[in-house]
Amino acid sequence: MRLPEHLQQTLETDFLGLEHDQHHFGMTGEATADLLVGRIRRVAAGVTYGSRPDAGGLPEATLSAPEATEPEHSRLSIIRERRLQWPAMHEMRVRNRHGLAAPRQRLIRCRELNLLAEQRHVELPPGTKTRPDYRRLPPGDATGIVAGGSAMIQRQQYRHDLMKPSPSRPAGHPALLRSGAALLAATVLLLGCASPGQRPPEVEHYDRLVADLAEGRSEAWHELPDAFLARSDFATRLARLEQAQARTDDSPDRDQLEGLLAEMLGAYYGDLRAHEVQARLAYAGSDTERGDFHRRALEALAAAINNSGNGTATEPWRVVSATEAFVWLSSQRREVAGALYHGDDAEGSLALVLKARRRDGDRLEELWFDLTPTYQATRRILGDDAPQPSELIAARARDGDAAAQTAYAIRLWHRGSSESAVQAVHWLQRASAEGNVIAREMLGVVYGVIARSRSDEEAEQIIDAAVDQFLLAVSQGSSTALYNLGQLYLSGHFGSENQPAGVDLLRQAVDRDNLDAMVLLARLRYNGQFVAQDQAAALRLLERAAEGGHPEGQLFYVRHLLSTDDGAGFDDRALNWLREAAASGESPQAMLLLGTLLARGEHTERDPAQAVAWMKRAAASTLDADTINTVAWVLVVAEQRDLRDPAHGLELMEALMSRDEVAAMNAAYLDTWAASHAANGNFERAVAIQRQAVAVAEAESERREDGGPDYLPLLREHLERFSNGETVSEDVP
Repeated sequence: MRLPEHLQQTLETDFLGLEHDQHHFGMTGEATADLLVGRIRRVAAGVTYGSRPDAGGLPEATLSAPEATEPEHSRLSIIRERRLQWPAMHEMRVRNRHGLAAPRQRLIRCRELNLLAEQRHVELPPGTKTRPDYRRLPPGDATGIVAGGSAMIQRQQYRHDLMKPSPSRPAGHPALLRSGAALLAATVLLLGCASPGQRPPEVEHYDRLVADLAEGRSEAWHELPDAFLARSDFATRLARLEQAQARTDDSPDRDQLEGLLAEMLGAYYGDLRAHEVQARLAYAGSDTERGDFHRRALEALAAAINNSGNGTATEPWRVVSATEAFVWLSSQRREVAGALYHGDDAEGSLALVLKARRRDGDRLEELWFDLTPTYQATRRILGDDAPQPSELIAARARDGDAAAQTAYAIRLWHRGSSESAVQAVHWLQRASAEGNVIAREMLGVVYGVIARSRSDEEAEQIIDAAVDQFLLAVSQGSSTALYNLGQLYLSGHFGSENQPAGVDLLRQAVDRDNLDAMVLLARLRYNGQFVAQDQAAALRLLERAAEGGHPEGQLFYVRHLLSTDDGAGFDDRALNWLREAAASGESPQAMLLLGTLLARGEHTERDPAQAVAWMKRAAASTLDADTINTVAWVLVVAEQRDLRDPAHGLELMEALMSRDEVAAMNAAYLDTWAASHAANGNFERAVAIQRQAVAVAEAESERREDGGPDYLPLLREHLERFSNGETVSEDVP
C-alpha cells in the first residue's frame, strides 16, 4: 500500500531534513557521473548511486510533497497535488548539531561522500590539524563572519594565488596543474610510438598548414588542433612545449626569450602564450607588421576555442591541453580558483572543469573544457596499452596536480573502506593547500562527515577545521561555501541567538546565483522563519532556481503549479522543467511524478511504457523506502494492465525488506510486499506477510492515543482477499 501522505510529512518536518536523513551530508554542483570526479552533469561511467531523492544532499524536507487527496478505502495514492504545503522548521531538531547539508552545485554533487559515514568510523590522516585554539568569530552579521574569517586565513598564510609563478612552472601555469603533457609524452615513449621513416601524410599536412599560416597564405588557424593531434609525435611535442614554457620563467634576456618562443611555436604552432608574447615583443621593438601577425594569430586561435562550445558540460570548449585552457581564460580576463578532472573510462572521455571568476567580479563560474580529442589521439597511438582516463588522473594526482588530486580523492572516498577514506582526506588536504577551491569546499564537508562519529570536544575541533575550509573557499568567491556556512548557523551550531546570521549568508549566496541557497531561502520565506513571511517572494526564488536548472527547484515549482487552481498554471515550460529534473538523474521524486502524469495522461499524452520506465528508474535511483514502495505498488496492483510488472514489483520489495529493518516493520510496506506475492501467485506467502502487517498496525493502534493509522480496515480487507486467493487492484490515483 501507499504510505499516507500525512504520515510521510510527519517524517519530514524537521530542520533541513537532518532528523529524517541525518547521514546525507554531501556537497557540491552536475547528474550521476564517474566516481573519479563526483557528481557531474554528464554521462555516468558505470557507476550506480544509491541515494535519497534529493539534489546533491538538498534536504528532502526543504519543500515537502503536497498532501494527498485519497479515494475511499485507499491509502495508495502516488502524487495527487491539491495544495502546496512546506513543513516549518520551528522545532530545530538537528541530531548532530552540525547543520552542514549538501548543497547542489553545478559542478559536483558529493552528497555521496557521506555514505561512508553510515558504515564505519573514519579516521583523519596522521598530522591533520584540527586547530583546538580556533576562536569562533562573533557573528554580528554575515559580512563580519566572512571578513573576519578572511583575516584569519591570511594570518595562517595559506596559498591563495593559483597563478603565481614558481621556478618549476611558467607564469600563468597554475599550481592546480602539473606537467600533464609530459606525463602523456612519457606514456607514449614508454609504450612506443610510430617508427622513423618516411614522413607520414599527417605530418606533411600539419607542416604544410603551418607554412601556409606563417606565410599568410591561409587563415585556417582553427584547423591546427586536429592537424597537430593527427601527428604520432604530438605528445612529445606537447612535452617540449611545456619544457620551453617552464624556461621562460627564468627571466631570460630578449634574445633567449625569442629563442624559447621560437621553440614553443616549433613544438606547436597554435600555442597561445607564444603568440601573445611574440606580439608584445614585436610591438615593443616597433615591429608593427610582425606584432599584427601574432595578434591576429592569437585572436584567431582564441576565437576557435570560443566557437568550439559554450563552456557547459554538454558543450565544453575544446582545448589541446589543460595549460591551453588556463592561458585562454587568462586572455579572457578570468582567474581560476579551482579545477577538477572528469574522466569517463566507459566513454573514453576526459574533461577539465574549472571554477573561475572575472577579474572585475566576485562570482565563480563553472567552465568545462574537453580534452577528449587529445586523450583519444593518445589511444590511437598506443592502442590497447593506452591508460584509462582514471589511470591518467591517478598518475597526475601523484605527480602533484591538484585538479587530479581532488578527482582522485572522490574516487578513493567512494571505495568505501576506512583506509581509502583516510587517503581521500589526505589528497583533499594537499589540493586545498594548493589553493583549489573545489577541494576546500569538499574537504569542509568531509570534515563534517567525520565529526559525526566523534565525541563532542573532538567533533567541535573538526567542525572548526571545516569552517576554516569554508572560509578559505568564501575568500575565493565560493557561493557553495557561503551556503554551507549558512546551514551551520541556521542549524544552531553557533547558538540559537546567531541563527539569523545564516539568512545573511544565504542571501549572499543567492546574490552569487547559488541555486541551493535560492531553494532554501525560498523555504524560509514561505514559512516565515528567521525572515518575514513572504510566499510570493518565496515562489519567485523557487522559479529562479527552476530556470537555473535546479532539479529540486524545478520539481517543487511544478508541484506548486499542480497544487494551484487544479493545475491550471501547468504549461509546457513546467512540463519541460519536470522532464529536465527527471532526466538529471538527481530527483527520483521528479521521475515518479513524471511517470504518474504519463500513466494518467494528465498535462501530457498518456504513454504507459514511458510511465513504467520512469517509475522503475525512480526506484533504481534511491534507497528511499516510500519511493520504492510506491513504484512497487503501481507495478503490482494498477488496474491499467499496461502499467503492471508484478515480477519487478516483487523484486523491488524483496530487496527493500531484506536490507531495511525499519521498512520491514512498516505495515504499509508489508501490505505492498504481500500484494506483490499475491500478484505473482504465491498466496500462502502473501497471507503470512499480510498477517504481520495487520499485527503491526494493531500494535501501533494500541500504543497511540489517536488510535494509530486509519488504514487498518484496509489491511484486514486485503488479508481476506489473499486468503481467498484474490489479488488487489487500484487505479493510479
